[in-house]
Amino acid sequence: MKIGILMQTDKGQPLLWQKHPEIYTRTKKRVCQMKKILIESGYEVKVFESFLSFLDDIQYNGIKFDLVFYAIESCFNRNTNGFIPSLLEINGIPFVGNDSYINTISSDKFLLNHIAASIGITVPKSILITKDLWIQNRKYFFENVKIPCILKYRYGSMSYHTYKAASQSTFIEYVNFMLSQENGPVLCEEYISGKELSVPVIGNPPSEEILSIVEYTNETGKPLEIYDFLWKGKLDEYVTLWPIDKTESYVEIIKNSVHKLYCFLGFHDYARFDFRLSTDNIPFLLEANPLPALAYESAFDPKSYGMKTTFEEVINKIFDAAIKRNKIKRDYNYDYR
Repeated sequence: MKIGILMQTDKGQPLLWQKHPEIYTRTKKRVCQMKKILIESGYEVKVFESFLSFLDDIQYNGIKFDLVFYAIESCFNRNTNGFIPSLLEINGIPFVGNDSYINTISSDKFLLNHIAASIGITVPKSILITKDLWIQNRKYFFENVKIPCILKYRYGSMSYHTYKAASQSTFIEYVNFMLSQENGPVLCEEYISGKELSVPVIGNPPSEEILSIVEYTNETGKPLEIYDFLWKGKLDEYVTLWPIDKTESYVEIIKNSVHKLYCFLGFHDYARFDFRLSTDNIPFLLEANPLPALAYESAFDPKSYGMKTTFEEVINKIFDAAIKRNKIKRDYNYDYR
């Protein structure tokens, strides 16, 4: 079975919406891990360093792939993560992962939180700050925003610009900076003091599999005040993953919340859901990530599910789910494992 993996390197033909060099190096490392696993599992694998080179291969060279995995991540635009799966669908190419519908909804954090709340999932209180409203009526936000608060962009899948405003002066400073970058509205959320949790999920609804609920801490086991660009960048090596005890009272609440959203929106093959657990053990859904990192040192790392399942098994389960969902017939004379 022939697998194509799509990534975007800094040497490939650039995509205009990719604004962070970190995307290239992190994705390349993860793709190398995945390629090795798939080859050892018996798949024939080809990696493309740009989406345009992939299109050239299939359109002009007549190369065909049974399945494609896209690992091209974007930043702030409303539908950037939806472009690649849309183009794959238009060209009739089966792929691993979520479609443009899921990517578009999940990239709009304000919309996703409202959808989640409408089906009974607890989310942080939030308010949207647009450039025009900020200029016209700044006093409104001073009166309605409780400090400390979290500031992030409404659109996009990246967390490089997520800030905790601990005072009104830093609130003003961060909002002014973020709006000046022309990346769209700023989403202001209530700050939930407690723990940072992630839930890696594989498979298709309604029988998806929750691998674990994992907490991110620093190297000493202290909860992260905020899992922001600093911890995901310079301090990444100091982040530690801890599987949550399955007997904790809030575990079933989180599992039910994930299952509700996974089924309601129709996620495919794999995803990750991020929560903050308050000091009184109430889980708040922060985001749904339809294009999470599939790599060691991520929520899908074996450390997050207690080493009972190997990373290789998880990758193969994800591809098995995509093969079944796309109704791809295997060549049973071909040993893909």
